[in-house]
Amino acid sequence: MSGRPSHSSSVSSILVAALCFGCVTPEFVRIDPSRPVALGLDEALLVLQVDSPLPIAQLSLEGLDAGRPIEAGSTLEVVRVPAGLYRWSTFVLSDPDRWGIAYPVDPLDFIDAERLYLDVRAGALNYAGELVVEIEAPSPYRRTIQVRVLNHLAGAIRRLEKENPALLDDFPLVHALERSAADAFLERYTSERERVRARRDRSAGEAGVTDE
Repeated sequence: MSGRPSHSSSVSSILVAALCFGCVTPEFVRIDPSRPVALGLDEALLVLQVDSPLPIAQLSLEGLDAGRPIEAGSTLEVVRVPAGLYRWSTFVLSDPDRWGIAYPVDPLDFIDAERLYLDVRAGALNYAGELVVEIEAPSPYRRTIQVRVLNHLAGAIRRLEKENPALLDDFPLVHALERSAADAFLERYTSERERVRARRDRSAGEAGVTDE
């Protein structure tokens, strides 16, 4: 998605930002890696992965809000959400020194708009892709913003294995991006993880028999 703020567009964007901050919407429930996770029948886990050079003051799926700012840089969080169909709807980039502009996410602004839509499955760890924000500033008065949703699943798995490996043991990992649902890498990863788990369970069972 790209935007070139002029005086008029900046004013309208600021009004949108004010309206967004005035809205009261349900928030993501962030998962504490130090505590076990239990889900309700219609609940799911969503892997929220973002890479942005500026902090994000507000990030929303339709009907759900991140609830707190997201730091600049590469971040990954796991949040609890109701299962269902969603679309990325709004984000607000924040630069405390210069500007803060709301850019509603319009599918027409994306080359691959299908990646905006998520099918979040109950009882699963849903990967939503990585929201990548790119900013070009050819002059002090003009900035171009582009947002893409990329499939960086391998990197997300590495971080989950390091920061919260229990989630990968306790919940099936699936793609929330419908277009990426048939992912050869995910299929190989899942198959290998199941093979390792089966071998571990078999070894534990043999050790139990020996102890008896």
